[in-house]
Amino acid sequence: MMRTARWLPIIAGACLIGALLAALILWQTAGPAETVASTAEKKSAAADRPVIARHTYLKIMTVNISFSALDAPAYRWRKRRALLVKILLRHAPDIIGMQESSAPQTAYLAAHLKGYAHVPSGAGLGSPMPLGIGLSRVNTIFYQRRRFALIHQQHGPLRPRHLQPDPTENAYYTMAVLRDRAAIFPLLVVVDTQLRHGNPNAAASAQRLDQVLRHQWRLDAGAGAIVMGDMNHSKTDTVVYDHLIGTHHAHGIHGRLRDSFDYAARPRGVLWGTWQQFIGKPVIKLPTDLIFTSRNLHASPAAILRDHSPSGRYPTDHYLVETRITPLKKHAASPKQ
Repeated sequence: MMRTARWLPIIAGACLIGALLAALILWQTAGPAETVASTAEKKSAAADRPVIARHTYLKIMTVNISFSALDAPAYRWRKRRALLVKILLRHAPDIIGMQESSAPQTAYLAAHLKGYAHVPSGAGLGSPMPLGIGLSRVNTIFYQRRRFALIHQQHGPLRPRHLQPDPTENAYYTMAVLRDRAAIFPLLVVVDTQLRHGNPNAAASAQRLDQVLRHQWRLDAGAGAIVMGDMNHSKTDTVVYDHLIGTHHAHGIHGRLRDSFDYAARPRGVLWGTWQQFIGKPVIKLPTDLIFTSRNLHASPAAILRDHSPSGRYPTDHYLVETRITPLKKHAASPKQ
């Protein structure tokens, strides 16, 4: 009995050490998994947490960034892409509608425009893809990730049953339905497009674009709408323009869209066009890169941004166009979807 009693403290100590080792092993195996899950939950909660907006307005921008595949040697994408990113980040728009953004271009911008998400999203960015699929994704919408939650997206050709012999003459669009996490704005239906040059095709594409928007409005009746892009037709081309703004809906529930340009403020004797051939020299009297808004949103007069490098290099062959929008009246907070 004396010998057994002498060994009891040693046995108890060994048991205690064993228990501590077992607990340590369990902590090492279970702990990290629990930490990962906890981190994921925190990120998810943070992403859906209401944000406090710095301003009561949103900065909306449209820019045709010019297909990299069509660039002349002096205007290669690799020579101007950093300048474009620098200009975009300096202006810090809340929503950007881009045209002619090929998959490699979108991949570069997605990597360098920190804080932005984009649609269309998914696999294939930066990789070669069939021409038809590639063109269907050239209208890209970037939006501030912390400010907006993406509710719905869609993209594709505007006239899939009337494809043109030249694939580059087909008009495409991208639509994103965004919820404002700051609850200042109603749901926003954002549409980005690039109409093509021939009038009959452009007019039919504009009419179809109007139908796409009105259909979405039937699903989200109280939503605000932003339609933007390189329309390749100015206000003077009334057939195309009337379809763009939905003239025949003037007395409908949502009415016509409003052009954000104040044409009465156009400087006299100056070409006010937004296509400037990479050299800052417009060739058209009126802008063709346009931003339209619904009547439940107020847009400040659109500004043509003529930013370039000190050496005179422009980031693209179009000027950037920007407007600021505010809601015209208070609205009920959009439900989470």
